[in-house]
Amino acid sequence: MLQKRRKTEKLKSKQLKSSNKSVAAKSSKNRQPNQISRYARAIHLQESNSQRLDRWLDSLNSLLGEIASIEVNTSVVPKITTEKFMPWQAYLELFAISRTNLDNLHIHSSLQEYYLSLRRQLELEYSFLLINPQSELYEQEQSKQIKRDLALLVQPNDDWEIISSRLPDPFESDDPSIIIRVHKLLRNFSFLRTLRKLRELKSILDRRNQFLWQAKSVDTIFAQTKIQLGGQISTCYAQKLLTHPHKQSLLKLHQEGVEAGEKHWQRLLEFLITIAHKYKG
Repeated sequence: MLQKRRKTEKLKSKQLKSSNKSVAAKSSKNRQPNQISRYARAIHLQESNSQRLDRWLDSLNSLLGEIASIEVNTSVVPKITTEKFMPWQAYLELFAISRTNLDNLHIHSSLQEYYLSLRRQLELEYSFLLINPQSELYEQEQSKQIKRDLALLVQPNDDWEIISSRLPDPFESDDPSIIIRVHKLLRNFSFLRTLRKLRELKSILDRRNQFLWQAKSVDTIFAQTKIQLGGQISTCYAQKLLTHPHKQSLLKLHQEGVEAGEKHWQRLLEFLITIAHKYKG
């Protein structure tokens, strides 16, 4: 009887272990798809963050190259007007520039080529994004044709005007997909930086254009100082400053501006270089 009881207990024990293994296997199988799904999402997120970091570092390297010098200008103006940068409005203004539309915009003939150059540079920046595999705007199918067009876009002449624009038209308000493309473009850091610079240049041209039409005196820059990263410093003074009744005050204001600009420039360089070293090892 005792031997039978022991055999029965061993058989039950084996059955229980077998049952537990079966349940564990089923549980493992049930969890596996969820684990794989979570793992896949984690890998996708990691790759996405890595790509975004690479793009940001590329933009950082480009920015370091652009701030290799500082320029400080001192002038006296009747009043100070503040212009807030609005990407959508800036894109509208620059996109609207064309040879056929310059007269409608009342642009002086002596400045029209400068305005067209701004439009060309906007098209050029967008083309670079379209052929860059690291860009979120990368267009693999069109990259070969875009690269051929770049040969014309990089030339500072009017040959590029025969190329059909690839920039999304912000005036096509009836097509939601185009508006979405514009907003996506305006979220790109590299394009946004170029857009801001071109908008600033356009503001200068606009003021010059207004002066040419109204024949009013233009603001004089009395002093200008340029400091290069290599240590070169050059300062120019307008001849009017030599006989200006407030000469000493203007010189003092300019020197204070140079010192403030230099300190800010140094802090910015140190900050950007620290970040670059941190993320690139």
